[in-house]
Amino acid sequence: MSQKIYSEDYITQYRWQVGGTITLEADAADYAVTARDDASVEALVDTKKVIIKPSNGSVTIAFRFRSDGSENDDSILQLFAASGADHYIHESQLTITQGTQIHSTGIYFCDTITAADEKWIYTPGNTTKGTPTTSNGIAMYLLNTYGFDRFWFVANDLDTTTVYIDWRRV
Repeated sequence: MSQKIYSEDYITQYRWQVGGTITLEADAADYAVTARDDASVEALVDTKKVIIKPSNGSVTIAFRFRSDGSENDDSILQLFAASGADHYIHESQLTITQGTQIHSTGIYFCDTITAADEKWIYTPGNTTKGTPTTSNGIAMYLLNTYGFDRFWFVANDLDTTTVYIDWRRV
């Protein structure tokens, strides 16, 4: 493989990837402790979930969110993590708020992410929490994968028609 091809393939891994969309709120039973095994998650209707499987060896990933509502509409997402075809653990609850910076016609970036109930252990100086942003910018949620290779999102409060989830390696 030539150096140029290798470099282009490598760089592509760090571009924003479309993870998927959520168009329906999940019921509490959809992500209850008894429904977090891999088979149950995979069986959940696609309009209620986004599953992201980063490329092998991803240490840190970033998530950004877009929506098709109005400025200041907020939705609440539950984020889970798993390693292989195993049970998912709850990582965080993310409240995302739509801003005014437009991605494409009718789709706007979320400018605020508020994390709650985070389960990872953070150390001083660790940058795996959400990144602060100014109003009407693009907020990101940075996460050290800690070896997990599957990330599952559901919305338990969807204040827009569609939430778009993008991700990239950092």
